[in-house]
Amino acid sequence: MSGSWVFSFTDAVDMVNQIAESENGTRCYLTNWFRYGYGRDVAPIDRCTIDALDAELAASGYNIKELLVSLTLTRTFRFRAVEE
Repeated sequence: MSGSWVFSFTDAVDMVNQIAESENGTRCYLTNWFRYGYGRDVAPIDRCTIDALDAELAASGYNIKELLVSLTLTRTFRFRAVEE
């Protein structure tokens, strides 16, 4: 994510709701699950995978269980290079 994101909120709950409902917030959420699940940082080559996962996450109604399944079904996850 690049650039800055400025918004106003009335309290912590309002802030969390705005972040959760924003495109930047959901993309950040997804990206952090990607990093955790794959055990590495996101590389430029992962953009297509992240985009596909983002679409699947939205289609599932932002269901975390569906996201975790989707993460393990990607070609990127299933065919990782073995480090020696």
